[in-house]
Amino acid sequence: MSVYIALVRSTEAGRYDTWLPDFPDCKATGETIDKSLEAAKIALISLVADIQSASGHLPAPRSIYDLRQASAGEIDFSDCVLASIDLAPRSVRR
Repeated sequence: MSVYIALVRSTEAGRYDTWLPDFPDCKATGETIDKSLEAAKIALISLVADIQSASGHLPAPRSIYDLRQASAGEIDFSDCVLASIDLAPRSVRR
């Protein structure tokens, strides 16, 4: 699978919002950055399953450079934490 960039921003309520620019409808909130990222990964996995069953075509992951160029200043990256969400299944070692 692929690795997608996630943007995390703190809210006035003391929570954290995460969204994935490559999937504009994929957003999540959590009490911590880690919880917000985990919720975003769960939401993304569900969204990807829906997309694959409907059309099978996922957007190609964009680099941070590409995201900055495409946003043309619409996204303020200065107050975001950048993270990545890897959709590859993790191997389990025993």
